[in-house]
Amino acid sequence: LTDFGLSDHYVGVMKGVLLTHCPEVRLIDITHQIQPQSVLQGAFCLSQAVPHFPPSTIFLAVVDPGVGTLRKAIAAEAGGYRFVLPDNGLLGMVSERLGGELRAVSLAVPESASGTFHGRDVFAPAAGRLAAGCALEDLGERVEELIRLERRQPHLNDTRWSVSVLFADHFGNICLDLEKSLGESFFQLDAKYKVGESVVTFGHTFGQVARGESLLLWNSSNYLELAVREGSAEKLWGLSSGSRIVIEKV
Repeated sequence: LTDFGLSDHYVGVMKGVLLTHCPEVRLIDITHQIQPQSVLQGAFCLSQAVPHFPPSTIFLAVVDPGVGTLRKAIAAEAGGYRFVLPDNGLLGMVSERLGGELRAVSLAVPESASGTFHGRDVFAPAAGRLAAGCALEDLGERVEELIRLERRQPHLNDTRWSVSVLFADHFGNICLDLEKSLGESFFQLDAKYKVGESVVTFGHTFGQVARGESLLLWNSSNYLELAVREGSAEKLWGLSSGSRIVIEKV
């Protein structure tokens, strides 16, 4: 998982490094279309993908705005899975979801490493060594505290929720930082809610409203979503990651 896109050589080079260290490794792409430098979107997508993979899977994730700085590069283990990634909060949501013990070690950055491509020179070699059988503890020194992902928590005030935008997906659907387990009692099917200056229906799926009409729903990850049937909520509403919106009962 990266924010590298697919138009350049970066992803292919990382795969080549992995295969050099462990020729029999099987590689699966989660996505390389994370919005550039969006650690929050990367953390969310990683947290949604991990539980659908078999135990002992190694996840190599690089969304790294601080590449080349003093931020740590780490390898970690949680919930039976292993991770290689920067210590910038990218592991935060998945570690919360998995729970239990988290072990992490700091990866050394070779003097020869590029200041802008630790995916190739630090993270991919470490993931390749893990895949080839190297123990986590043999990759570096133990790290006791990791960087936390900064998120404004959703807030319920009587008849309204104040929530933050996590990101907009490929379709322009806006994923909001409110889980179903927390907000389910507030939202009722076919009820109307005020979002900004507009009134929006809460539904089960996109087809419940007319084309071009907005709706709220629980998405497949059980997070609240603001969507537009056969359109882009991102474009219509002009919201971006970190934006705060208020949703009120009508």
